[in-house]
Amino acid sequence: PFILINKVGAPEEAGKPKAGNRGKRDSQLVLMNWLNKLSFNDRMSPLEFDLSDKVTRLVGQFPTIYELVLMVDADTLVLPDSLGRMVMAFENDEQVMGLCGETKIANKRQSWVTMIQVFEYYISHRLGKAFESIFGGVTCLPGCFCAYRIRSPKAGPDGSKGQYFVPILASPAVIEAYSQNDVQTLHEKNLLLLGEDRFLTTLMLKTFPKRKMIYVPRAICKTVVPDEFSVLLSQRRRWINSTVHNLFQLLFVRDLCGIFCCSMQFVVALELIGTVALPSMLVFLVWLIVRLAMGDKSLVFPLVMMAAMFLLQGVLILFTTRKCVFFIY
Repeated sequence: PFILINKVGAPEEAGKPKAGNRGKRDSQLVLMNWLNKLSFNDRMSPLEFDLSDKVTRLVGQFPTIYELVLMVDADTLVLPDSLGRMVMAFENDEQVMGLCGETKIANKRQSWVTMIQVFEYYISHRLGKAFESIFGGVTCLPGCFCAYRIRSPKAGPDGSKGQYFVPILASPAVIEAYSQNDVQTLHEKNLLLLGEDRFLTTLMLKTFPKRKMIYVPRAICKTVVPDEFSVLLSQRRRWINSTVHNLFQLLFVRDLCGIFCCSMQFVVALELIGTVALPSMLVFLVWLIVRLAMGDKSLVFPLVMMAAMFLLQGVLILFTTRKCVFFIY
């Protein structure tokens, strides 16, 4: 069974191409506010009451029985066994408040633009998210395929569980920060308007630093990526801006797990430095190649070292997938 909420917008929007379209964050807040009212037995809006009534009629149970929510984009195909693996990860550890699986590219042979993204998607999941998951602090759960814990069981006065719950995704603190519309600074604009997925993950890590965000590699989905370079460039500009500003927010969360060089805070600092320094590194690489082409033989060794660094990632892919096609990508 399913329920469709059609956002038509205000009367003055009627006839416009994207009437009622206020982005993913608006849709998530419709869901999160409803879950919050359910958790606290609070007064509902007509939409929320109607949603509760329809869910009850469809499944024969009141919606408070649900503890997990899956978020998937319309152009994403989830493999049959992926949902079961995600639920099992939640069941195995009550401290897990959110998780994501591996996102693969469905249209990787459509154009050269889609082909160049295969390597990045693989590395960002199998190396980036896998490493962050060791600390229980994946810094970005992709909105195209992720799951959150709505509420978590809490031990009662007698030590038993099942009667008391702690709201997680339905937390008033998370919803209040995520629903902010008064954007005053460029920093807030990059947080709220350019990367909703990463900002929601950041808010939950800040609100519940002792809980975990993890990566489940065997939960797999396939999504459609941009096939035009201009669209890809626009997407990556938004993602990079969002990454820098959200990592800066996480730098000040002291309760993240680990200590010193083995802490999530140190990993976040390294990611932030790497993201900021990447454009400079690319410019420096081009400069080295130009100087070598002009006859400066002293630059052979630095270029060889940089080539080895990139090839090492290819070797890792070759060993983990045993598919030469990924090495080519």
